[in-house]
Amino acid sequence: MIKGITSTNPHLTVGGLTGDYMNMSTPSAGMVRYNGNFSSLEVYDGSYWRTMHNYQSVDLTPDATEAINWAIKKMLEEDNRKLLAESNPAIKAALENLERAEEQLITTIHLSKEHETTTS
Repeated sequence: MIKGITSTNPHLTVGGLTGDYMNMSTPSAGMVRYNGNFSSLEVYDGSYWRTMHNYQSVDLTPDATEAINWAIKKMLEEDNRKLLAESNPAIKAALENLERAEEQLITTIHLSKEHETTTS
């Protein structure tokens, strides 16, 4: 058991250890160990040591998947526009006009919100 932890800087000093910090003969649920016989990481579930597999899957909601796919599509579209703009002056000018129009739209939205809050 740890008797004391002290610190006067970003580092911790642990002192007064009595016995093993982790007693593997009486594990608690949530304890983790490395099993050298099987070269695997294991977690104790309260009854048994369970192997933590190398691959875990996490499912996304359909909305999250759709949002990610939309973002990837938009990024590819932007990259394609930039490549086309490098070799075509008309596309470059149109893209610059689009960027200016988007900036103006953002400014107009911001100003209209400010106007709504000051006149209400």
